[in-house]
Amino acid sequence: MPFNTELFDLALGRVRDNVDKVTFCTQLPTTYAEALTTYALAEKDNPTVTDIEADGADGRQVRVTTFANGVLLGGGTVTHYALLDTGNSKLEVAEALAAPVAVNDDNPANAFEITQDIIVRIAQP
Repeated sequence: MPFNTELFDLALGRVRDNVDKVTFCTQLPTTYAEALTTYALAEKDNPTVTDIEADGADGRQVRVTTFANGVLLGGGTVTHYALLDTGNSKLEVAEALAAPVAVNDDNPANAFEITQDIIVRIAQP
């Protein structure tokens, strides 16, 4: 049964309007605390989240755009990202990255970057 895309837009609008931090984690966080501290190896405050758009098929999406000024919190392998609403202590979205990324925190001046947009997509079932 197809869903009205307005339903997708409501969910994605919440992401667009409320996400104020993205963290990169060693495993899939299932709670706000896990995403913020337990599994986080890197973070970016106030990431740019695009407006809602068609996904090229039959769903809708938003994007967290690339950045080069994230902060490393520790060393290891990042496998997931989490989008957070820190004002309300909510984990909004958490998903696997396309490929694991090794991070090294030996130099505190090292910045964390992403070179491809993170796409949050809701597709028709």
